[in-house]
Amino acid sequence: MRKKLTIGAAALTGVAVLSLITHAPASVGIDSVAAATSFAADPANGLVHGDHEKVRAAATHSGPGALRYTAFTKSYKDIPVVGGSAVVVTDAQGAVLSTSGEKLPEITVDTTPKITAGQAAATAKGLLSTVDSAEAPQLVVYAADNAQKLAYEVRTQGSKADGSPSNLRVWVDAATGAILGKKDLVKFAEGNSGHSGKVTIESTKSGSNYTLVDSKRPGIKQGTSTGKKIYSKSTDVWGNGGANDVESAAVDAAYAAEKEWDLLKDWFGRNGFDGKGNGFPAYVGWNANNAHWTGSYTEFGYNGSPKQQLTAIDVVGHEYGHAIFQFSGIDGTENGETAGINESVADIFGTLTEFYANNPVDKPDYTEGENTGSPTPLRYLYKPSLDGSSPDYYTATIGNLDEHYSGGVHSHWFYLLAEGSKPANGNPESPTADGKAVTGIGQRKAANIFYSALQRKGDGWNYAKARVASLQAAKELYGADSIELKTTKAAWDAVKVPAQAGEPTV
Repeated sequence: MRKKLTIGAAALTGVAVLSLITHAPASVGIDSVAAATSFAADPANGLVHGDHEKVRAAATHSGPGALRYTAFTKSYKDIPVVGGSAVVVTDAQGAVLSTSGEKLPEITVDTTPKITAGQAAATAKGLLSTVDSAEAPQLVVYAADNAQKLAYEVRTQGSKADGSPSNLRVWVDAATGAILGKKDLVKFAEGNSGHSGKVTIESTKSGSNYTLVDSKRPGIKQGTSTGKKIYSKSTDVWGNGGANDVESAAVDAAYAAEKEWDLLKDWFGRNGFDGKGNGFPAYVGWNANNAHWTGSYTEFGYNGSPKQQLTAIDVVGHEYGHAIFQFSGIDGTENGETAGINESVADIFGTLTEFYANNPVDKPDYTEGENTGSPTPLRYLYKPSLDGSSPDYYTATIGNLDEHYSGGVHSHWFYLLAEGSKPANGNPESPTADGKAVTGIGQRKAANIFYSALQRKGDGWNYAKARVASLQAAKELYGADSIELKTTKAAWDAVKVPAQAGEPTV
């Protein structure tokens, strides 16, 4: 049994977004997926070579403008290939519009390992201070970073030396035992939390008790960090609205998760955080001054002083934004810029969720963590350098920065695309590296291009690939001679991400 509630807890709020073109959600068509698969499997298109290479459709998502995005992974002699993934974009009739991803040369590797799976597992476990669990190593062909090597993929969970949690994916060379690459699914945020007002959320009646389980949105539920126990009690009123009340933090997490889920559905036609109709739990009361996404759930701690729970709407939206990033395109290998763009994607989704919530008590804006009791916001999308560490413009060494700073350029691009350099609607002015004014196309259209570009994400996602993907998205959504395409290019130029070979031209 499901019931709508009126809750005494932290309301998380926004103002109305600009009225722009709305694209009706599109369901995934069988013909479209079949057309994409046929295209990817044809050696003439450069994604596979020879009889030993095959493609598999890993995920298919719908998006604005009735476009479909089918992500493909490869195998070589039935061994999964890490790298060389591709996303094929089709229209509602199944016509192939474009592809994103790497076109690798033919794979020719020896498939006989020289070290054992146990040795590879030991190497991966050695990266953690404490190992809680580890999956059996899997043989793969590691084809990222211009390499083609037989490797073991090892997945471990545990803690690092500083005590922080880790959900680690490691690729170990099956010939030498060297580490070829690694990726941690745990993504941290920094911030504080402020709460106000009343909100409505979903609960479920279970026997004589009510639980914070959303039967309308599968997987969305709230519990305590200690013991991962879902909230349950006999009364159907939750929280007292206190900034440091943990039960109120659970209400905030529920409210923000519901708003972000509905945003994905209403704006982009996406079904759930993973695109397959699923959400993920949120656990509150974590005894840490932080919040994070673990690869399978979100978890929220507290700020410093005065102590408040870290569950403001943009913080919650940020952490679930990492989930959307993980389940968009290909969840492949990373390079120095990937993690920063992941952070920016999370910031943008946190901001969009705040706007979508449209609650007049806490007006939305283009900063992160501003309603937290902190003296200043944590991030500024319109001028990232205001945080004291993030650059406003791209450089070739940006991937060497901490990921919480290197993503600011991507956020800056999005702001310029949406609002422009000198907005007439009261939003802050935003600098441009080339001194040229940028006139924004509006938040909804910018969000459509941002989301469509994200669905093309592949291995080693970086600024160059994000630029090309967004230009492809703008062209396919709005036309080859559209102001939207011209502005997408102008915004990238304004943050100094250089033009790339083969990108759509204006």
